[in-house]
Amino acid sequence: MKTILDDEKFDCFQAKMVEHIIDSIKRTLISKGIDEEDAYDMTGEIAFNVCAVIDGSAVMDYEGEDIIPFLGFSQTNPETKNEIATKETATKEEVILINSAGSYLHEMTFGVLDEVYDDEEE
Repeated sequence: MKTILDDEKFDCFQAKMVEHIIDSIKRTLISKGIDEEDAYDMTGEIAFNVCAVIDGSAVMDYEGEDIIPFLGFSQTNPETKNEIATKETATKEEVILINSAGSYLHEMTFGVLDEVYDDEEE
C-alpha cells in the first residue's frame, strides 16, 4: 500500500465526509418526527461527538492501551474519478490518502452543518 500526502485533497474529502455524516443524522431525526429546529441542534451535537471519536479527540482505550484512530481515504484504482494517485503509483496498487496533521472532522462540523441546512433552504 502506498500513502499519498495531500493536505488540500484530504481536507476536501474530510469535509465531504462530515457532510454525509450530518445529512445522514439529519434525515434519520426528521424521519423519526423530530421537528426541524430540534433536529438542527441534535444533528450538530451528534455529528460533533461522532467526528471527535473518529478524529481521536475523545479519550478511548482497550484493556489499558490508548486507541488513537488515524483517518485516511483509500482508493484501489487510481484512475477513477477521485484521482488520488499520481503518475508514479502503479495503476492497480492500493493507495491511501492522508494529511500531515491527522483529521479534524469535529472542527468542521458546525460550519458544514450550516451549509447543509442552508442548501436545503435554497
